[in-house]
Amino acid sequence: MTEGNQLKQAVKNAGYTDQQFSEMLGVSRQTLSTWYGKSQLNAKAKQTVKKFLDINFTGKDFAVNSTVNEPEADFEVTNLHKSKATEKKLPTKAIPIYRNKGSAGAVQMYDDINEADGSMIIPGYEDCDFAITAFGHSMYPVIENGCLVLCRRVNNKQLIQWGEIYFVRTKDYQMIKRLQQSDIKGHLSAVSENDERRRDDRKKFEAMEIPVDEIMDIYLIKGVIKKLQI
Repeated sequence: MTEGNQLKQAVKNAGYTDQQFSEMLGVSRQTLSTWYGKSQLNAKAKQTVKKFLDINFTGKDFAVNSTVNEPEADFEVTNLHKSKATEKKLPTKAIPIYRNKGSAGAVQMYDDINEADGSMIIPGYEDCDFAITAFGHSMYPVIENGCLVLCRRVNNKQLIQWGEIYFVRTKDYQMIKRLQQSDIKGHLSAVSENDERRRDDRKKFEAMEIPVDEIMDIYLIKGVIKKLQI
């Protein structure tokens, strides 16, 4: 059995679809299919896979003719989300920009391209659905007031990676927060990055407990663009 076949079987045994697992890895479905066809995976691919699957690439069951050395680097880590990897390719998709929508307060819609204020093409971020302006200081210093954040939709709420930063939309509010597991059943904890204190030493930006059932949309923040000049 080749390493590619071993990976394909492990994904199937874990109950993931190829689409789900490729999203977890942060690579395209085409890249995952390419890995399935390899006799041996390179070290970076193995390291990425082992973050999500308990798999031992021993090489003991390989076919005798599986001796071809595969290229070492077919992807690279280039984005804010430290566990994600992007396939090397030319940019093909423009990301719509919504500058005046804000990141807190009343809920806005981001699915109408005609309402976009512009667009941009950034290599490595073609899978992002849109970019929005972040307002407020709760996520300082990681995300500053006025920064553009690049958002990719997460279709399965069960695949949230705790400790990463997300853009969350509920029926009443929208926010950019670092998500952690909650002690309250059926909730998640939305944590601010800014540890600024009030005069009574209480945190200015307290964590929020959000019912998972009230979340309309959730997006992984894959990158941040900071403007330094007018």
